[in-house]
Amino acid sequence: MNDARPVITKVRNYLESIGVPKKVLDYELSNIKAVLVLNLPSVCILKENRPTSSKQTHIHVTGDGMGFFYDRMTLHKNPELFANDSREDVILFKKNLIDLEEIAVQKNGMERNLQILDKDDILESYTVKKVGRIGTPGIQVQISKKRLDDRWFMHLRKCLFTNDVLVFIKTEKRDADIVVGIPHSYIESDSIRNMTIFAEPESEEQSLGAVSNNSEIESNINNPRSVNYGSIARFAPNDEQDENSSSITDLTASIKTRKKRTQRHQDIVKLIALDLEREGYSLYENPMDCLAIKDKEPALLFEIKTLDGSTSDEKKQVQKAFSQLFYYEEFNTREYNKNGIKKIAVFESRISEEHIIFFEKNNIKVAWINEKMHLVDTKGLVKFSS
Repeated sequence: MNDARPVITKVRNYLESIGVPKKVLDYELSNIKAVLVLNLPSVCILKENRPTSSKQTHIHVTGDGMGFFYDRMTLHKNPELFANDSREDVILFKKNLIDLEEIAVQKNGMERNLQILDKDDILESYTVKKVGRIGTPGIQVQISKKRLDDRWFMHLRKCLFTNDVLVFIKTEKRDADIVVGIPHSYIESDSIRNMTIFAEPESEEQSLGAVSNNSEIESNINNPRSVNYGSIARFAPNDEQDENSSSITDLTASIKTRKKRTQRHQDIVKLIALDLEREGYSLYENPMDCLAIKDKEPALLFEIKTLDGSTSDEKKQVQKAFSQLFYYEEFNTREYNKNGIKKIAVFESRISEEHIIFFEKNNIKVAWINEKMHLVDTKGLVKFSS
């Protein structure tokens, strides 16, 4: 395992050189838990910033580096648990974006002025992550999607070019990752320039609990996050385009017309969240699609799956929903299930009777969206409260 300290020193020196206040760096770059350094090849750069014709738009992470985003043992045993896009909160340094904007113009002749008006030195943002290429020897963590990322993180990507370096840092202070983009001209002859590094501090004084035991899942990475109807699944395109929209008519229309599965999935999550919030439930997400809590009621754990109409796809989605619900119940909901927990698998349309019986035999309720955009089960409209 590489030592994180030389990387943190390099990041700090760069940020100080562009004017980030020392007191901000003293606070943010302390109690480091883990560091990931990515030397970006052209395939990981946005299309408008690279000469190659590859269709890839995400940033891929392979090897030990995947452990920065997911528990390594679980990742290799059950990568399908992480096959869906999930939000990854990040913080950015405002002056880092300004510096990269200037370099984009000076070195590459590309105007990237976003007119950052925030007075704070830190910008809160988010991207998305998932595991791709499942079923092959070369699984990879895939970071970022243009239509799902927050504008600040996407602006960072718009200012990055081939061989620039992207650094992710986890600390004890924040749930969000610190992310810094460093132009390749600044580290042209540096040793971190030519490698991907996943590093944790070597001394215990620098990191309290930086590494989990193999018998313990790193729940700090996937703690459920409190949300509401307006913020759940907020990285869905529909929600980015109109964050003030709360019309159930708009939601049901979008579910009918949208073709992409991720978009349909997120719309269904919001449809269910709206009903739950109206009935007085508190909502959580990450890594589960939705966890609903209400005083004196069993917790409700939801996993939502879209369908393409084929038997093979239904079989795959049933298997994923089944394994995810039991995994999340065991490792991610213990502090929320004092009154018991009900597992609910929600599908885009009704699944086969055989699969419904299979779920029910294992104490999982099955529901689906009907033609009127209502959540129903074998008994009719689903009511959440007892």
